[in-house]
Amino acid sequence: MSAEGRGKCLNCGFEPPADANFCPNCGAARRQAQDQQQSATRPPQPPPASDPVVRGIGYTFGGCIFIVAIFALLSIAALILLVALSAFGQVIAGPH
Repeated sequence: MSAEGRGKCLNCGFEPPADANFCPNCGAARRQAQDQQQSATRPPQPPPASDPVVRGIGYTFGGCIFIVAIFALLSIAALILLVALSAFGQVIAGPH
């Protein structure tokens, strides 16, 4: 960068005035060109946790785990009930 400010145009190499938002030589936006250069040099970042897609995946996964847990609890409760009723039926009927 030059002492005047933002340096040369990244599109054509011309050095416009420091207060220029567009290059007077090629018309490229100065801010956009700088952002593109910075984003090209930075490694890609993971999406933030507040991203709706990330939240949606988390809610979906959590919902599936919840449904599986409820199903497992209901299955165990049904099994206990069957064992209890079977034992109770044998007590009432007596030995055969």
